[in-house]
Amino acid sequence: KAVGIAAVCRIFDIPWENTVVFGDSNNDLPMLKYAGNSIAMGNAMKEILPFCTYQTTDITDNGIYNALKHFGLIG
Repeated sequence: KAVGIAAVCRIFDIPWENTVVFGDSNNDLPMLKYAGNSIAMGNAMKEILPFCTYQTTDITDNGIYNALKHFGLIG
């Protein structure tokens, strides 16, 4: 996931600091460590939390919406 995000950033000249990713488990760690803003879902494994910028609510509790609103990406 991190390799794919890095490639998209390179192709579209997007600074990595402007990336926002969502994750919930160990397989997301490389992506969470790479991104400028890494968001753990409410049900995320505790092991990934130290690598996340923010923890939102569960997906069933509008987690993505709440995080995007928190970062001011949506109104």
